[in-house]
Amino acid sequence: MRLTFRQIEAFQHVIAAGSVTDAAAVLGVSQPAVSRLLADFEAQVGFRLFQKTGRSLTPTPEARMLLDSVRRAFGGLDRIREAAEAIEARVRKARPDA
Repeated sequence: MRLTFRQIEAFQHVIAAGSVTDAAAVLGVSQPAVSRLLADFEAQVGFRLFQKTGRSLTPTPEARMLLDSVRRAFGGLDRIREAAEAIEARVRKARPDA
C-alpha cells in the first residue's frame, strides 16, 4: 500500500468541509484533482471512505475510524513544525546576521 501525504490531506479536508468542492478551494486545487486523490486513496486502503448524500459526502464508519489515525499523524507534523520553528529562532538569535 502506497499512501501519499496529499491523499491523506485531501481526505481530511473533505471530511472537514463536507464537500469535494469546498476541500478543493481550501487546498488550492481543482475539484477533479481532489476527487482523483480520494479515488486513489480508496483504492489503496481497499474500502469506501464516503457516501454521497445529495451534494455532500458523508464519511463512512471506516473513514471515521481512519480519521483518528490521520489526526494523530497531523498532530505529529504540527509538533515537528513547532520544533523546527523553535530551533530556527534559536539559530537566528545566536547569529543575528544570518
